[in-house]
Amino acid sequence: MFEPNAQDAPMSEIDAELARLESEMPDPARFTACWLGGSQESLGEFADHVRRLLEQLPSLHPVFRGLHLIGNSKKDSPLLAEDLSNLRSWVMRRSWHELVSTNSPYSHLESDGSLTPQSTGKMGFSIDLGNLKLPDDGLRLSVSGGSPIGGSVSMSLPPKLVDQLGSVHFIKQLLQVILDIWPIRCAFTTTRAWHNRVNPSFGDWETLPIGGITYSSDGTLVEALPFWTAWEPFGKGGLLIKVTERPDRLEAQATAAAIAVRESLAAHDMIRLVDSTAS
Repeated sequence: MFEPNAQDAPMSEIDAELARLESEMPDPARFTACWLGGSQESLGEFADHVRRLLEQLPSLHPVFRGLHLIGNSKKDSPLLAEDLSNLRSWVMRRSWHELVSTNSPYSHLESDGSLTPQSTGKMGFSIDLGNLKLPDDGLRLSVSGGSPIGGSVSMSLPPKLVDQLGSVHFIKQLLQVILDIWPIRCAFTTTRAWHNRVNPSFGDWETLPIGGITYSSDGTLVEALPFWTAWEPFGKGGLLIKVTERPDRLEAQATAAAIAVRESLAAHDMIRLVDSTAS
């Protein structure tokens, strides 16, 4: 059992300080789409899929123009070419995890240990892009894939544009683009504070997070939703649950509704995600 000594602050003071620090940290609205399992992408396939995504995003909103490929520093983050001509070389060189160990977790290596388009590996691949602007205008886009456990597309939404990029209309457009590329199992809009309040078990990749807007590929969830829930069919057999377009405001009525949705799904044993490869 932990017993604080005389120099330890009371836990209530520690909790209060952590809450204060968290409240001062930026907590932008985020959009995340996830998939579980499915066919494992090779590095070349991952590069092709990311290119398809980036080809279509600028047509949805001008904020996706002028993105940079994020490296280890601002100087190491080149502008993404308008024709995406520098994307594939970046993915081939920078989207995988280079280990000191000679026992590489990747297959189909070059003689120097670098990866080829045919390479696959349990650690998968990832790429980050952003507009390198200050927080109020800042956008960050992250894509991961190639892992046998699945992957995700995630982006932080610039606070000045949340009304546009967090709207049901825009999320539906964005979801359709992603669904045409990857086998999305779920997607949601959220903030860190929203998750802490609504989804206590979030992070285990096995539980459906309930966001301001939530997509599930399992349309049968409608059977377990509270009768007052706003929802609509979306995709091939999926559905969109609509609680609020502004989870960043953390309004009591919205979070209470989201918690009620989550508890209702849990009560019907429909809150857990199922591997997309399961029969």
